[in-house]
Amino acid sequence: MKRQSVWDCFQKLQIDVVFLQETHSVKAMERAWIMESKAHLYMSHGMTNSHGVAILICKSGVSFQLLNLKRDTEGRWVMLHISLGGQHFVLCNIYAPNEDVPSFFEQILENLDMFRGQSPCIFGGDFNLPLDVELDRYTQAKNPSHSHEMSHQMLIQWSEVNGFLDVWHVFHPDDHKYSWFTKTPCVYIVHLDWFFISEELLPLVKNVKIEHGFHSDHSAVSLECVIVDVQYVGSHWHFPNYLTKDLLLESYIDHAVKAAAWEAQGSA
Repeated sequence: MKRQSVWDCFQKLQIDVVFLQETHSVKAMERAWIMESKAHLYMSHGMTNSHGVAILICKSGVSFQLLNLKRDTEGRWVMLHISLGGQHFVLCNIYAPNEDVPSFFEQILENLDMFRGQSPCIFGGDFNLPLDVELDRYTQAKNPSHSHEMSHQMLIQWSEVNGFLDVWHVFHPDDHKYSWFTKTPCVYIVHLDWFFISEELLPLVKNVKIEHGFHSDHSAVSLECVIVDVQYVGSHWHFPNYLTKDLLLESYIDHAVKAAAWEAQGSA
């Protein structure tokens, strides 16, 4: 069965958290899907032939506590507030409309801002738009228009104001990589699937990749994060060893040390 092969694939690849779009699920299916997947599954249902999103969290790989859940009634988005590794996080998965509907992003971003409070957030899914029309799409059409322009503008402005990073372009600033294509009416290849993260989560991100999709017309975008529960022994904090290999953190510390030295020199 196609659905069971998808659950088996997630387990085989040892994926901890999965954002699913276009699940084509309805409420009557939910209990069966949870039993089949052998995972924690949080869903916003659409219809059997359209919409539907879900966040799947593997039972064997992730120990977490669900603090809050919010979802729409049209199978477009679902949000989780969880405690993981001693920290609070918000996970938000979306499936945006094919058309330029800025009211959709206005609604979801307002809900996300209220829901997450001060907690860092991973916000991903099928946004149905490229973020950089020069890098993120290729087409043989003459004089292609910038579709979804109003939605794009709203999303970029929101991310800048609220301290969110388009993590793909942080790691791949010059790469031409795509997650969906069509040949009709002409060849059109585009990157539609994204992760935005709160700035403070960037040191935890190890990699972000576009990989072959599984039973989908979209490629899979994978985000690799290392979330460690910081352990305190008395008043002593132990620096995690894996951070010694983090080039972004190394650059940040180097800059901070030089800035402090310059400030101390100037005040002497």
